[in-house]
Amino acid sequence: MWRLFANCTLLLAAFFLPPYGALLVIFGFIFIFDAFVESVAWAFVLDILYGGGGFFGIHFDYLLTAITIAFFLSSFQIKRMLTFYPIA
Repeated sequence: MWRLFANCTLLLAAFFLPPYGALLVIFGFIFIFDAFVESVAWAFVLDILYGGGGFFGIHFDYLLTAITIAFFLSSFQIKRMLTFYPIA
């Protein structure tokens, strides 16, 4: 149920926030949920919608997707190192 709410929130963020704002929402949901693999799909949707002009001066069509994949893969180690995250 919470993942459905998160995906609806990301749909609204993709249309009403700038791309970097929606990317911050995606990063937040990566930390809230255990394995939020939908984040890569949402980053791809953001690249399709806003990917033509570049991001912070870097011109690569799938930059948000690449950043999200790198952040998603490193989030498992980051979550393990943080003290507020329960270690399983």
